[in-house]
Amino acid sequence: MDEQKPTEEKTFTQSDIDKAIGREVANVKREYADYEELKAKVAEYEAMESEASDAKDPVAEVTAKHEAEMQSMREEIEALKTQQEEKPKPQPKPIGEPTNGYTPPDRSAERLLKDAADKAKKTGSQADIVAYGKLKKQLKR
Repeated sequence: MDEQKPTEEKTFTQSDIDKAIGREVANVKREYADYEELKAKVAEYEAMESEASDAKDPVAEVTAKHEAEMQSMREEIEALKTQQEEKPKPQPKPIGEPTNGYTPPDRSAERLLKDAADKAKKTGSQADIVAYGKLKKQLKR
């Protein structure tokens, strides 16, 4: 008692098949709708990447520029040091001596004592009188 049901064959018209294919094509188009946009973005990214690889590294460029400047400064410093070493150093002026080349004449002991006495008489100040006394004591030894 097996009854087999006869299977009905489904028949499609051309318009039914066209509609089914149209639906599938629409589904595929929806799925890959942004494909062209993504393709354009990838092309733009690759172009930017190739430009970046072609362009020089700005940090390396600035670093090289500063290194060159520093090297030239080092050379200038060395040249200045060499010039300074070659120059004769001026003799320092002694302290307490005139810088304009004037040398006072040598005075004798008698002349010094006479000048001190004249100054003490002229000013009459205690400091000058004491200075005269000290000079007299010093010279009479």
